[in-house]
Amino acid sequence: MQVFEDKQDVAPVAYCAMCGEEIYPGEIALKVDEGLVHDELSCIQWYINEHYLVTNDAADLLLEIIGISREVAR
Repeated sequence: MQVFEDKQDVAPVAYCAMCGEEIYPGEIALKVDEGLVHDELSCIQWYINEHYLVTNDAADLLLEIIGISREVAR
């Protein structure tokens, strides 16, 4: 797939479900239930905050899924 340097002549294929900015052909994006999300830290963090960190239980489950254990400092 070709990544376009000058995006003025290329139509976006989608809009990011989090930031609303364009996603162009050849760009890496994450597919989520709502559509596509940019593969950028800010959009990914926003998606996680919106969908997984609404409760402590959800945050604990996400940490468990990605292999991060929560410990109490002593």
